[in-house]
Amino acid sequence: MTDGMNEDTRTTFTSLLEYLEFAFERSPKTHAEIAHEMGYRSENVLTMMLAGICKVPIDKVPSLARALNVEPSHMMTLALEDYCPAILRAMEETFDHIATPNQKEWLKVVRHISGDTDPRITPDIRGLLEEHFRNNVVTQG
Repeated sequence: MTDGMNEDTRTTFTSLLEYLEFAFERSPKTHAEIAHEMGYRSENVLTMMLAGICKVPIDKVPSLARALNVEPSHMMTLALEDYCPAILRAMEETFDHIATPNQKEWLKVVRHISGDTDPRITPDIRGLLEEHFRNNVVTQG
């Protein structure tokens, strides 16, 4: 993942279309370049997506996110919300949360430290983590 890819996660978007407008606006690439990276011969499909005429095909979300240098899991969550909110809710209920790469790395550390057990978070540990994040953790962006 390239630096700055998580920049978008600090902003709340209400729809994939709103998110796309943000991502396209900040991208240095042309629509033609992005379309090519997604496997399209023409930028017309991107124009239709940005106009709300057609949706981003679910299987194209990862390549579009890479082309726009944004967080793929965030874009996929918004795409699923647009396509079928019930499926997204079921996935969130089943998997609890779709994690970003940074969150996955935190989980790897916890699993390593705990010996791949399922440790409960105590009030003391929660307090220490909250204090550490308040004082030391900077989000990427």
